[in-house]
Amino acid sequence: MLFKGISASAGIAIGKAFVIEDEDFCPVKRNIAKDEVKKEVEKFRKAISDTKADFEKIKAAASKHLGKKHIKLFDAYLFIADDPVLKSEVVSKITKELINAEYALYEVIEENAKVFEKIKDEYFRERGKDIYDVGKKIMKHLTGVHKKTLADVKENSIVFADNLTPADTILMKNENVIGFATNQGGKTSHTAIMAQAMEIPAVVGMKDITS
Repeated sequence: MLFKGISASAGIAIGKAFVIEDEDFCPVKRNIAKDEVKKEVEKFRKAISDTKADFEKIKAAASKHLGKKHIKLFDAYLFIADDPVLKSEVVSKITKELINAEYALYEVIEENAKVFEKIKDEYFRERGKDIYDVGKKIMKHLTGVHKKTLADVKENSIVFADNLTPADTILMKNENVIGFATNQGGKTSHTAIMAQAMEIPAVVGMKDITS
């Protein structure tokens, strides 16, 4: 069987498949009472704080393997997570529309990411995916749902996923992951750049490799 994709990082890898299923980013919309607003806003702000702490830890780990040029990728994630406009929009939706924090975040991330997706230039389209990546990270802290991750890889494996973030790629810096392939991504994606820097064989943009 032959699959086509975009070479993100040169190399050959032979091993067992480790499939990471794509997580459903769309949460259930729930209407809330006015006296629940404060609790939802606080929950959202804590999720932001936890997400930033995660990125800081990953950035510190990445600094041991990568140069300053690549560490800046995580500054971009931290910038998005701490974006005052994004935070304000989510809080506004919770407060004015009286909806749960999860769904408010989902709507704001969708609206902002789609602005970039409409741009023809591949570089800027990839930035829209960065917004999705950060949004999913915040959502995990909001919902407390964490599915199978790269930390679960127990033996030399080739990872197959819909998409991977730079944070995911950093977790591959161990003897258990010898390569990866994703449905999404292009040559200018952060994940492709990280794979090259860490010399991990990778193919992206394979469309349906996880099917």
